[in-house]
Amino acid sequence: MKTKFILFLCICCTVAFSCRSGPREKQAPTPQAGLATDNATVQRLITDYAGMRENAFVASAWIAANFTLKDCSSVTMQPVQNYSSMAYPQAQERIEAALREATADTAKNPGGTPVVVTSAITAMHGKPGFLKRFSPSYEDMPSIELEVVFLDARSQRAVVKFCHMTRAKDTDQALDQLLRDITAFLDKKP
Repeated sequence: MKTKFILFLCICCTVAFSCRSGPREKQAPTPQAGLATDNATVQRLITDYAGMRENAFVASAWIAANFTLKDCSSVTMQPVQNYSSMAYPQAQERIEAALREATADTAKNPGGTPVVVTSAITAMHGKPGFLKRFSPSYEDMPSIELEVVFLDARSQRAVVKFCHMTRAKDTDQALDQLLRDITAFLDKKP
């Protein structure tokens, strides 16, 4: 009887872990990402944070002098990179779609600046497992952090850069909040 109960418990645990949706730890780090195991060495998309200031919609932003998105002649969207240790392709797809939609009507000035948008998820944490919840150094709330850089396609200089991080009860809620915030920021047409 005890053996059957243990077998039943093992099967239930296996099913529960295999049916889990949302972000999962990556099996092997990708060579370009250089994934880090601690927060001190997280890979970043933005290399220079000089001049970035807190914003009403996103955590921190910088916009080049005399630049607005309405001055763009075209916007080219690069695929969203994932530098975090969690694989969650749906998040990358949703972020790319939101960025594409928010910048869709900006490419109207024929004599304006062509812009390339690069973005990366720099950190993502799902719900902690039962044992990890008791670790004092473990992130106890699901979160997602994103960095975005708009480059002048001709000079390859940054014209807009911003970063933002959100936390919620689950990763999907954190992603929803992140998308609302970055859409509100871009709707202001920096």
